[in-house]
Amino acid sequence: MERIRCPHCGAVNQDATPQDPCWQCGKTLGDPPEEGASPPQKEMPVKLTLEERVALRKAQKQRSSALPTLFLIVALLVIVLIVLFLLHPWR
Repeated sequence: MERIRCPHCGAVNQDATPQDPCWQCGKTLGDPPEEGASPPQKEMPVKLTLEERVALRKAQKQRSSALPTLFLIVALLVIVLIVLFLLHPWR
């Protein structure tokens, strides 16, 4: 599903190609905006589908879970080094 924002009115067009007309203003999406025309409307939030929201949440979760894993590895390494230091025979 490709989403294209209309360069003329700013409307989001779903499942569209640059050759398709805009659902709001009817102008071709691939055409450049006319000179002197008013700028596109303020960007409206785009609703994500369920699959897109799940994928976004998984990506955020994977990014945030890397730091605790790294912290755990470093903590275990420090504990092992302390135990080896304490068990080392000092003769």
